[in-house]
Amino acid sequence: MKGVYKKKSQLKKAAAEMKITKKPVTHLPRYVRVDTDSVTLRDVHQYLEKTGKFELVRGPSAKNLPPKGYCIDEHVPALLVFNSKAAVHELDWVVSGKLILQDKSSCLVAPLLSPHPGSTVLDMCAAPGFKTQHVATLTHGLGKIVAVDKNTERYKALCQLKDKFELTTLTCHNLDVLKFPSSKDNNKLVNSVEYILLDPPCSGSGMAKNYDYDPNANTEGGRYSKLRNLQAKMLRSALTDYPAARRVTYSTCSISEEENESVIDEFLGDVPGGFSLVDLTPFYPGLSRGRSNYKCGSKCIRLSPETDGTNGFFIAMFERLNPPAFPAHITSGPTKGLKRTAEGATSTVSQKKKQRTELVVDSPDSPDDSPESPSDSENEMMTTANDNSGSEESVENGENVEESDEEESEEGDDDVGVAENGKPDAMSGDDDDEEEEELEN
Repeated sequence: MKGVYKKKSQLKKAAAEMKITKKPVTHLPRYVRVDTDSVTLRDVHQYLEKTGKFELVRGPSAKNLPPKGYCIDEHVPALLVFNSKAAVHELDWVVSGKLILQDKSSCLVAPLLSPHPGSTVLDMCAAPGFKTQHVATLTHGLGKIVAVDKNTERYKALCQLKDKFELTTLTCHNLDVLKFPSSKDNNKLVNSVEYILLDPPCSGSGMAKNYDYDPNANTEGGRYSKLRNLQAKMLRSALTDYPAARRVTYSTCSISEEENESVIDEFLGDVPGGFSLVDLTPFYPGLSRGRSNYKCGSKCIRLSPETDGTNGFFIAMFERLNPPAFPAHITSGPTKGLKRTAEGATSTVSQKKKQRTELVVDSPDSPDDSPESPSDSENEMMTTANDNSGSEESVENGENVEESDEEESEEGDDDVGVAENGKPDAMSGDDDDEEEEELEN
């Protein structure tokens, strides 16, 4: 059987096959990402203050927030952290989309990709699209974002998200992303892709409110092997089929080494397409790293509820060593991503709305293609937010479990949101009759 599991009984069956046995950590902080294209951190602080339900606090860690307290996340621009029992889902700004419920783990990806405004970004397994939307805020509404998803229902959810957030630079495609580069109709688009976000179908074993994975389980020849083959095939496509690609992120909401470090190690040494694995340590200091028994481990991010206060999640990033020059239309203005500082700390970049009708035309080589640091005014905004508060959207991600074989890929989103009842949104509701709900982390 292929496709996303939509029913809890099917998820339980898959969990049993993967020997997922332990009860998960259930008291994670709640994360809220601010849609800075529609509101500022200051706006959000004032809004939360007026509700009388929340107050900005400084000092305690995210793991020890008081019931009404919230703070600004130390790693992700415009991400707010709330107490695990905070009823943030009841806020009308969450309903309207000004605030987005999204787990911190999946909010780390777009700032790493850090696409330049005016560039072309490919999200290979995009639905339901919250990471896609995050990318859109980082590009100031300039350039192109191409979002692909094979599953019809998830594709519909992606289109709904596009309409809700009025993402005019986003085009959605309902097809197999592995066949996307070979289509003659897509030649021009394929040749223009400069940044790729790959969040392939995975087991979802990292979902803290779902299940924990038994690391001693023997998965040889089983589901993990099938998923790994698909994941490696998709990563190889990202690194070889897009000649203008400069940066590729690979992420899963799985804690299985077979789906993570094992996949990345396959591409070390003679990396296809002239890419090199990037050391992510300077970007997110203090977060957990990959397994040390793999060559890639020290350069990757591997999050867990116990050590990082997030869902289980894995991130790696590749950069092309000698990328082609930027086209002349790419703006040299800063992205709202991350930059490695001299001290190794991460600079956060908040977003100011930019004029979207004009592109800054500069020489092809002028943009600095590294995740950027904030401007002085942006730093001032972050300082003000720390005093007055800003809020960022958090989604408690659950996971859609998707089956696929080596012959045909099933695209899915690894980071689907988790409903308030603690079930993955894709499975929330009645045990056996619930339709998939597309919240993405």
